[in-house]
Amino acid sequence: MRRRLSSSGFTVVEMMVVVVVVAVLLALAVPSFTDLLARQRLAAAGAELASNLQLARSEALQRQQQIGVAFSPADACYVVYPMKAADGCDCRTHLCDVGMKPIKFTTLEPAWAIHLSTTAPVLQLVPDRGAPVAAVSVTLTHGRAGSLVVTMAPSGSVSACANGAPLGSLPTC
Repeated sequence: MRRRLSSSGFTVVEMMVVVVVVAVLLALAVPSFTDLLARQRLAAAGAELASNLQLARSEALQRQQQIGVAFSPADACYVVYPMKAADGCDCRTHLCDVGMKPIKFTTLEPAWAIHLSTTAPVLQLVPDRGAPVAAVSVTLTHGRAGSLVVTMAPSGSVSACANGAPLGSLPTC
C-alpha cells in the first residue's frame, strides 16, 4: 500500500509570480507618488509664502512702520524685516544690518528642488494701509510639479494660482 505525502506551502514558481506582480505594481505606483509628493511640496511652499506675505502686511499695520520682504532667487530664500533708511537683510546668511532685528527668515528646502523668481527683489509695505508700494508676484517652480504664482496686489490682498497644470485646490492662472 502506498502513502501519499501531502505538502503545504508555495512552490518557487508561485513565489516568483507573486514577486513579479508586486514589482510591476510598485513600478507603476512610484512615479505617480513622486509627482504627488512634488506637487504637495510646491503647494506647501506656496502656502508658506502667502502666509509670510500676510505676516508682513500685519506687521506693517501693527508696528506702523515700513516692512520689507527681500527675495533672493539665487539662494531660494526670503526675509521679512522692518525697513529703515539704507537697511537690509541677507536671507542667505541670516544677517541683517547692525541694530536691525528680522521678523522672519525663510529658506526653501534644498531637497525639494523648488526655484523662486520674482518681479521685484524687495516688496515694500507702507504702514498706513499695510499695502505694497507696487504689486509683486513670486513664482515658485518645480521641474515635476509645475509652478505656482503668489501675488500681493496693490490693495494688500494675497492670492495664489497654479501656473499651467492644476495644483490641489488652487485656481489656474
